Amino acid sequence: MTFEQMMLVASTLVVIGLAIGLAYRKQAKKHMKIMIGCLVADVGIVLAIELNNHAINQATKPDAGPLLTFHVWVSLIMVIGYFVALFTGLKLNKGGSDKVRKIHKINAGIFVLCRVLNYITSFMV
Repeated sequence: MTFEQMMLVASTLVVIGLAIGLAYRKQAKKHMKIMIGCLVADVGIVLAIELNNHAINQATKPDAGPLLTFHVWVSLIMVIGYFVALFTGLKLNKGGSDKVRKIHKINAGIFVLCRVLNYITSFMV
């Protein structure tokens, strides 16, 4: 199995994990454990791809192409979304306000969209 195939398998497992985590969103402890596991795995995937393929360097080359550039931007927004979710989720776990819950939900929508776009474009780049 090639490195790229391993990363796609790992990414598929993370997407499945995220779907399971979303299904458990009403059960905070399970939801948090699953989502933090997905965060760790996804950041690991991003780091592995960067260390193996120098993805950021490739994406910033003039001949990178719009699809690769889009994929990298979506990936960056996705990683930021993970950390916003972690921050707001931890606040909610400690009894956060309705404002924090609203931010968490808005971020979740943006994050899921970016993660799906990341997953789809990962097969194309």
